[in-house]
Amino acid sequence: MHAKELAKFFKVGESVRILQGCHAGEPGQILEISDEKHAVVLMENTRAELKVLITNLRRKEEQDPNCRHSLSEFLVQNNQSSGAKQTIGKSIAELYSPGDLILFENYQSLGFVLQVQPDTLKVLTEQNRIEMVKRSQISKRIAFETKGVGRRARLMRKAPVVMDKYHNVCTVRTIIKPVEKGPFYGCLGEVRAISKDQLFVLFTKSPNLHLLRESHGYYAIKAHQLVNSGYDLIDRAHSEQQSIANDLGLQQGKTDKRIVDKKARGTTVFITRGPLKGYKGKIVHADEVQAKVEIFAKGN
Repeated sequence: MHAKELAKFFKVGESVRILQGCHAGEPGQILEISDEKHAVVLMENTRAELKVLITNLRRKEEQDPNCRHSLSEFLVQNNQSSGAKQTIGKSIAELYSPGDLILFENYQSLGFVLQVQPDTLKVLTEQNRIEMVKRSQISKRIAFETKGVGRRARLMRKAPVVMDKYHNVCTVRTIIKPVEKGPFYGCLGEVRAISKDQLFVLFTKSPNLHLLRESHGYYAIKAHQLVNSGYDLIDRAHSEQQSIANDLGLQQGKTDKRIVDKKARGTTVFITRGPLKGYKGKIVHADEVQAKVEIFAKGN
């Protein structure tokens, strides 16, 4: 008997897999045999109903060498040929961990991983919503590790840096304080992840901490809504010192100049700009604005 005289036969309710196309390798169940050539298949992963050619189906338990990978696995393999890491065969727990930043829903949404479950990731979004993200929805993991030494290290992505409301630098592990009205106004928190102007902050002490029970203490906030508490503390300390000096009638400016002169006097310096660029010398007098230098040698 010739192969052309044979035809595939399936029953309603039978479990099948798709052989080719964008849904290659995905399982489903036959709902209806619409005609001699087509069948309506209910997909297991998406619960969508698809009309598929019967010749493009096989029984789920059969091993078909022509259909070894699903589309997602094919895309991973394609990325691997471009230098990406191999992820086929690895569980979601091996690829992601709490504290990671991911892009999902076709690169449209940003999420901070709170918990890794067998098949999904529990993430906190930019809108402070908790979502369960499946592996198939994940578009990319954002990594900021700086590895290597010397010239190679400069080729790696640098750790993220963002400016707060008063243009002070904030990085991961910086202690910040929200300055706009909200449930955590004035409370101290620690930055755990940064992406562009979006920060994910861990609060451990706050009267409204019960609001973050589901997010394990994490809260999403924009950079313009907070200040670096270290710079804020320094600014307040300087303001208090100036206020005390003014109240006591002290000449704080002259005192500061004497301190600067005492610390800088005798220091060997190297001139980097101007007509004396390249010369070395010793500071004989200095204030907050300028320094008087005794030139004694020209640099190499």
